[in-house]
Amino acid sequence: MAPLSRRAVLALAGQALLATAAAPYVRAAALVPLFHGPRDERVIALTIDDDWSPARVGAIFETLQRASVAATFFPYANATRSDPGLWRAITQAGYPYANHTRSHPWMTGLAPAVQAAELTEARAILEQMTGMPMLPVFRPPYGAYNAGLLGVARASGFPTVLLWDTSDDDTSLLATPAQLVRAAMRGTNGSVLLTHGGPALTPQILPIVIALYQDLGFRFVALPELFGWTTPRAPEPNPLRAVGPRVL
Repeated sequence: MAPLSRRAVLALAGQALLATAAAPYVRAAALVPLFHGPRDERVIALTIDDDWSPARVGAIFETLQRASVAATFFPYANATRSDPGLWRAITQAGYPYANHTRSHPWMTGLAPAVQAAELTEARAILEQMTGMPMLPVFRPPYGAYNAGLLGVARASGFPTVLLWDTSDDDTSLLATPAQLVRAAMRGTNGSVLLTHGGPALTPQILPIVIALYQDLGFRFVALPELFGWTTPRAPEPNPLRAVGPRVL
């Protein structure tokens, strides 16, 4: 029998690794995403997805700082490259961020290896850019997930997959500001509120939504505090902080 070529040896080794790696994805069927936090405290977790508009993300950041309100960002990594200084400012001010992929694809239609690359490349880009560690939390684009994706996320270092139970519906092209505010105010104790850093109306309605929840006795918290993972560094209120590109 002729000896195997180097290419054949590598192919067999790859098949063996894939067979070994299949176990986590089988066990992933028991995994479930989170939609909200504990319901025993009057708190709201504000989350800001996508973040493709530096100008609107900067306005949201200023609103959060001015109101001394905590939030968690879910940018997709490619969107942050247009303004690294903004993201260094946001993270250095104490706002945590989590994984929303590198390019915002429909993840359930991708092969596991491509799914894993979207997650690991996003973390590498953002951690190098900001100098701050990413939360081990993944939010799939469009909220689309299946058991296989949950397993890939866990194997890639993101054991928590977080969706939401309340949204301001700011991706709707027809909604009015009043409609977005009404949608955002459906939250209750421990709710995770989804907004986006891109639509034009979001920076306009966010101060109103914050004030209304505070009038109802709610306190805004970042994800680590909502789920009791650790005690996060509190955001630094400083409405005069520069949020544009800067050399650090």
